[in-house]
Amino acid sequence: MIYSFLLFFQFFALDYALFWAQDSFSFVEFYYSLPLDSLKKEKIINDTAFFSYEIAFFLKGKLTKKEKLAKKVFLPNYSSFQNLNKWLVDGFGLYLPKGNYFYRIEILKNCYEDSLFVPDFEKNTSISSLLFLTTCGYDEKSGHFYRNGYYYTPNPQRSYDLDKDSFSYLYFELYNIQEDTVYLGYQIFDEEGKLEKDFSLLSIPKDNGNIAKAYGLPLRGLKAGKKTLSLFLLANNKKIREEKKDFYLLSKKLTSLPFTDSLLFLKESLFYLVEKDKKEKAKVKKMNIIGKKKYLAAYFRVYNLDTLKKRLEYVNQNYSHLKKKGSETDRGRIYLKYGEPEKKEVEILGADVKPYEYWYYSQTNYYYLFMDIHGDGDYLLLYTNDPKEKNYPNYEKYLNYELLEKLGIRR
Repeated sequence: MIYSFLLFFQFFALDYALFWAQDSFSFVEFYYSLPLDSLKKEKIINDTAFFSYEIAFFLKGKLTKKEKLAKKVFLPNYSSFQNLNKWLVDGFGLYLPKGNYFYRIEILKNCYEDSLFVPDFEKNTSISSLLFLTTCGYDEKSGHFYRNGYYYTPNPQRSYDLDKDSFSYLYFELYNIQEDTVYLGYQIFDEEGKLEKDFSLLSIPKDNGNIAKAYGLPLRGLKAGKKTLSLFLLANNKKIREEKKDFYLLSKKLTSLPFTDSLLFLKESLFYLVEKDKKEKAKVKKMNIIGKKKYLAAYFRVYNLDTLKKRLEYVNQNYSHLKKKGSETDRGRIYLKYGEPEKKEVEILGADVKPYEYWYYSQTNYYYLFMDIHGDGDYLLLYTNDPKEKNYPNYEKYLNYELLEKLGIRR
């Protein structure tokens, strides 16, 4: 089945949602938006244009998949759309058992690589992914995606225009509701983590344990910028589950910066955390807005910004050292770029070598050796085969025979 819908979107975006299917399996659905003018137009018949494109999909984890999906789309009344900045919204999905995965998606010249965790929805009270929508309703006019009585159109960018939109639409599912009285709450936080809007609690009936919901969240009173939605379940005055997701609000009336520039600011901030090359940082600082947009779009083409935010929280909690934030350490910087290593070896009590950590990423075939060279708990990047990184001066003197063999280094 072809899922597609045309909207006025600003740029390419990718999003996904996880829903419990059966037993230990969940349904993972990926959503994306593509500019109409980037698609290959095969023919036009009676003002109906026919397009085609291909998706290269790779998945590694409990299941391994590598396939190419051929997509075909037709657009009636093409002459009325061809001069407009229209975008295609489409998607595909698959069933996966619980566990950790790595995935890569390539669509035209856009590529995303990221990690994916499928939780255990079966046994515990839980909340599915939060799926932001552009439209939602009970008939096909609301979109070509369908789930549990709702027709909808995904919003992969998770962006809303405060000058036009009164609501942001949201779909989610609740599983294994066991308590007789459960309340559902919503809160919206600004980019600094301050509470901006607190919605009234809603009573949720037990209703056989599983519930599907679609809501329109009123946007009145909110300011433009990046927001975080917190959706939580409350029982006996305690939060029993919580799910968070970022979204973005645009308003030309309330801010002098267009929405794409607010995203640019977020990308640029992350770039200065991840990139180590001072010359590269200086080059980006000197660029104008258009140059930065183009550069950072290519730099972050394999990153999901929500994932980067979670990685940032993780490294600051686990790799901070004295007054140095985790994001400022070598381990934190590499973790921000690539996430959890597929292979990780830790040596603390070596007889002839200082404490070290060895990380390996199969998707890039890069490995990184971090070592506590000064004995102060700050693990520095000693050696790597990543051409974008620099090895520690005179690194050979810190390596024993075993590590030399492991790294394939000849003296």
